[in-house]
Amino acid sequence: YGIPAALIDPVRMDIVLLGRTITTIFAFTLLVALYEAVRRLTEDRLLALFSTFLLLTSRSFLFTSHSARYDILSALAILLGVYLLLRSRVSNLRTSFVTSLLVAASMLVTIHVTIALSLAAIVIVIGRSGSHWARSLASFSAGFIGFVILLVGFSVLTGQTTLLGTSNHATFALNIQDIPALRIYSRSVQSANLIQRWSMLKQYALGYIFVFVAIAIVSTIQYFRKRRFIAISLSAVTILIVLLSWLEFESSAPSSYLIYVLPVLSIAVALAMKRLLAEQPRTWTIAFASILLAVFAYRDVPGKYAKGYHLMTANSLAVGAALGEIE
Repeated sequence: YGIPAALIDPVRMDIVLLGRTITTIFAFTLLVALYEAVRRLTEDRLLALFSTFLLLTSRSFLFTSHSARYDILSALAILLGVYLLLRSRVSNLRTSFVTSLLVAASMLVTIHVTIALSLAAIVIVIGRSGSHWARSLASFSAGFIGFVILLVGFSVLTGQTTLLGTSNHATFALNIQDIPALRIYSRSVQSANLIQRWSMLKQYALGYIFVFVAIAIVSTIQYFRKRRFIAISLSAVTILIVLLSWLEFESSAPSSYLIYVLPVLSIAVALAMKRLLAEQPRTWTIAFASILLAVFAYRDVPGKYAKGYHLMTANSLAVGAALGEIE
């Protein structure tokens, strides 16, 4: 975002439009990366298309792909990190150390990426190291702490007042206080957090709720037919840990943070459908669900009578007012 803004004359292109253009490029890359990740994890092109379509038709993707913010970039980094973790075969000290360096290096994107990947990486290291999990975890911790020390040292040498640059200390303290995990035993805080997340999902990712309800129904039917629980894989646990990180370690106030986990939820949908449904029922289910998603998404198309038009118009007016105040 910074380099194009520095190279392009603001007279030729408005800085907000420039930011949105860069976000659009990242958004397209995110869709391609999601398709390819699901295709390689499931070896099913139809599931890959459906998972990508599920993200594409969400209101969260509509908004974040049209904003001059780095949320789409963070979502892309989290998606790539989760994919690499699911495909990795961490089994020794060396690979654990390299994994820790990659996770710690995600702080160079945003701290949100590191929050999403840290606990998931620890689960992968422990789960795939067998009886040597303690040594692998120690190697992972050493690599992570070492990278953080180097990053802090670089910040100090360059005269930055915080780990990743200068910032308002009052704002930083406010963001820290807004993390639900810091008040994990407060019933009111956790209840409010769950209510906010649920409202956010209903408003910006309704299609995901419908799909997961359908998956839950199919799982229940299969349980009563076979009278045995479906085993939970390490991949499922890893995805659940990423969702837990978003639930407890991210502020629930910014709705744009939802895009961080939607690509991961798309992977979860694909893996669940691959496991629960045979090929022919899965094909018909995907066709029916895609039609419903398209109908719901049509309401947000920025046409004359659609909701998206009014929302984007209000957004444009707000941006214009903000730029007017700056000038």
